Amino acid sequence: MEGRNDVILMFLIGVTVVIILFYRLRGWSDENEASVLIPEMMPIREEEIFDHPALDILSDAGYEVLSGKMRIPILFDADGVQLHSRLYIDYLVSRDHATYMVKLARERRPVEWTGSAVRNEFLHYFLLYPECKGLLYVDVAQKEIKEVYLRMNDDEYEWYE
Repeated sequence: MEGRNDVILMFLIGVTVVIILFYRLRGWSDENEASVLIPEMMPIREEEIFDHPALDILSDAGYEVLSGKMRIPILFDADGVQLHSRLYIDYLVSRDHATYMVKLARERRPVEWTGSAVRNEFLHYFLLYPECKGLLYVDVAQKEIKEVYLRMNDDEYEWYE
């Protein structure tokens, strides 16, 4: 009778281990699926993705378009006066489980690629949507994508101490 109890106990332990492994593997595979982190406050506009040459450039580079042009209204209160403005993001795309904002190059408003100019041009997007991995600046005329990321330079902080 004692041998039979050992077999039953080993069977129950084996079933428990199999169940635990099953749930662990299922949870691990769910985490590795193609889920993209989209900021909760970001206004997604899937229905308004109009055909544009930039879409071909982005798809050739491996990006998937999630949203078309987005208009982000902004309200400033300056000395009791309300001032209205807006920001535009041309597209929202994803690649490798990361989300990127897209700005298209404008012929009449070229970007000077210096630290201060890039800060003035793009910093507000990073502050609005810090969940996005970066910003893609697409120049359709040159058929190129410039990736812009916000990084903190720890070496610079020595100046302020």
